Amino acid sequence: MTIRSATDRAAWEFALAAFAPPTFLQSWAWGEVQEMLGEQVIRLQVSEDARTVGIAQAVTVTARRATFLHVPHGPVAEKGRVDAIRNLLEALRDESTRRGLDVLRVSPIQEDTETHRELYLDLRFRAAPIHIHAERLWILDLSPAEEELLAQMRKTTRNLIRRAEREGVRVRASASPKDLPMFLRLYAETARRERFVPFSERALTAEFRTFAAEGNAAIFFAEHEGKPLASAMILFTPWSAFYHHGASSRLRPHVPAAYALQWAAIREAKRRGCREYNFWGVASERGHPWAGLTLFKTGFGGREVPLVPTQDLPLSPRYWPAFALETVRRWKRGM
Repeated sequence: MTIRSATDRAAWEFALAAFAPPTFLQSWAWGEVQEMLGEQVIRLQVSEDARTVGIAQAVTVTARRATFLHVPHGPVAEKGRVDAIRNLLEALRDESTRRGLDVLRVSPIQEDTETHRELYLDLRFRAAPIHIHAERLWILDLSPAEEELLAQMRKTTRNLIRRAEREGVRVRASASPKDLPMFLRLYAETARRERFVPFSERALTAEFRTFAAEGNAAIFFAEHEGKPLASAMILFTPWSAFYHHGASSRLRPHVPAAYALQWAAIREAKRRGCREYNFWGVASERGHPWAGLTLFKTGFGGREVPLVPTQDLPLSPRYWPAFALETVRRWKRGM
């Protein structure tokens, strides 16, 4: 196998679409978003007999106490090609060392199995103190007909979707940047109310504009009597739709607008030919800050997919103060 830098966007996207599981975080467009935010992006591909068998996109991150190379939901490779993933991880380790970085951080997309965990242990990775992207996904198979999807939902969820329709909730989807400020206002309100650390407006704007320019993003609004009550930014790939960001208003809390919104997004994903609808992260235990959101997501049916936890490969002594700080932050957030 040979490893080299990737420069052909079309070839990259073709390979990514062929690999499973799907992830927008390894798309060329996501790398462009990071570059717009001032980060450096590294793209490597591993080939065998002139065929790409694995890819890895990584982003350099400069934190207060350490610098690291982060691989978001990667590397990805042909099914069963653990050897390709290993070769990419080794190449990323060497590149991190060459750049004088303090840690190689990987948010794997592989399911949490003994084989996959052993891969990281063999390469001397350790569990990271925090995660950057979702590690427990909730995924809905879109192959059944709409009526069957409704039948598979929790009864309460199905009834709230129908009630929203009866009460006049209307859902619209927009790919226009003109609708972005409304989403940002709802998102900021949600972050203040739920007390989570939000993505910056700059990051959200870069993400939406980049993916929407290719027809791969839409902002959904659920409105009641002309008032936006819920919103979501949905990203699309040939395989999956991703519920990446959500927002809501406390105005008229009795109106189940968020349920109508998700059902509309699911139907749109199915119309586009997506095989899965990815609700993104869920919690596994009661009392977790995401417990309420998890209950909401799981009501639509689907299955939980646990991923290998975020892995760190320390490369310098400067990693350990950052490790201690992140451990304290995780404890304060109750995670």
